[in-house]
Amino acid sequence: MKDRILGALVVHYWTERTFGSEETAALEFLAKQAAIAIRNASLYEAEHAEATRIRALTNVNRRISSALELDTLLRTISDSAAELTGAKLVTFWLADEQRRTLSFTSSTVPEMMASYSPTIMTYDQGATGWVARHREPLVVDDMLNDERLVNRAWSEQWSMRSYAGYPVLAGDELLAVMALAHTEPLRFGKDKLDLIDLFLAQAAIAIQNARLFREAKRRRDVAEVLARLARELTSTLEVEPIAKLLARGAAELVNAAPPASS
Repeated sequence: MKDRILGALVVHYWTERTFGSEETAALEFLAKQAAIAIRNASLYEAEHAEATRIRALTNVNRRISSALELDTLLRTISDSAAELTGAKLVTFWLADEQRRTLSFTSSTVPEMMASYSPTIMTYDQGATGWVARHREPLVVDDMLNDERLVNRAWSEQWSMRSYAGYPVLAGDELLAVMALAHTEPLRFGKDKLDLIDLFLAQAAIAIQNARLFREAKRRRDVAEVLARLARELTSTLEVEPIAKLLARGAAELVNAAPPASS
């Protein structure tokens, strides 16, 4: 906006005549008014950008506090990150530290990821695997000329050239990787990098909350199965029904056990 105002106000006079005192005073007054207008416009732009960031962060925080569906929460964070960074695609990859694998979880553009493979990668695969392995951000301007590119056909299909990956950490534990892709190089100033850090912190909270909810639900399911089995087992003294109850109960307890991945 500042450039547009300056362009509208700067005029070159190719003339030999001199300006009188009144004209000079008028031009000086105009210059002062232009400076004030430019300053106000700059302040407005900064305040508008800050308000947009605050709305996005507030929206994510509200979703984190009111919902425990991890896919939905990560999609909300992805959408906000894409909107405020300008990235065409934002994805989240959940980490399994024991297996050292990353599983695709959420995307801002599902139709783009429908043709992407692999959806499960090791820490030794691709740029996202590099981020997981080193636990530090990675920015690549031209993935098509980078040896870490995993799916060249997909990148060419969607004209995705640049990549920026960020680890989602809880202490020393890797929870996930947030990956951004775009058609042009991704350049972020300090404000945008600070914003990305906030998104990563929110993603960590969302993942940890989802884990706690899942663990609480698992324990509740196990407790319910054990309580019902105890009631049923004390209702009979015959061996065969007891054996059937134990077999069915064991199967239910296995189904209530935590999944293998983190």
